[in-house]
Amino acid sequence: MKKNCLLAIAMILSTFASAQWGTAYGFKSGLTLGTQRWNTQEREVQPGAHGVVFLESVDQESGTGLFGQFGYHMKGSRIVFRSSVFVDQSGNERELPRRSFRQPFNNLSLVFGGKKSWNLTDYTQYFIGIGIRGDFTVDYDLYFGREYLEEYVRPFNYGLTVMGGFEFSVGDSGNFLVEFSFHPDISKQIDLPVTIPYYDIRTNQLRTLNSQQVTNATYEISVGYKLIRWN
Repeated sequence: MKKNCLLAIAMILSTFASAQWGTAYGFKSGLTLGTQRWNTQEREVQPGAHGVVFLESVDQESGTGLFGQFGYHMKGSRIVFRSSVFVDQSGNERELPRRSFRQPFNNLSLVFGGKKSWNLTDYTQYFIGIGIRGDFTVDYDLYFGREYLEEYVRPFNYGLTVMGGFEFSVGDSGNFLVEFSFHPDISKQIDLPVTIPYYDIRTNQLRTLNSQQVTNATYEISVGYKLIRWN
């Protein structure tokens, strides 16, 4: 029994010794499509941008590794008022044209997680990864109800990051990458538990705003380059 245990330990140690480990670091950026759910209502998609630096561990044999990344991400949504006709206080009909207003939330994000990659060809790999994420809201622009909602905007949020994509070898020490990722928040960007009054910008009338639960989700397309240093 003792000999079998020693043999198993020796085999495990030899496996780790033969594996080729490395460290990768790089940069990626691209297009961000931000969405927000206000209670149960979806807002319009808001295009934006992101930029990320990352660090990874790489096991050439198994294709598994850990990663950490830090970057800037624009989240948020758009409010779209479609053209409409209403009657003013004088009894006259007035037409409002279609209008669109951006509500960006600029965030710094830190993500830690794991990745797994597989060889597609001699020079191409595909990968998937998942991580946990923490966000800090640097600034934002609330077109609707800023004076009322500002105190209910959470500066810190958290959620998940799910990614997948392709890497293309461009040499012995570097890869060009194309990545698709999804970043849903678990916490609420805005958490308004009470009812508050506000002025309707379309009619200038005083109305009431019910409690608001606002959650972010973003979709990102990234391109980047990473350098690999083998131990």
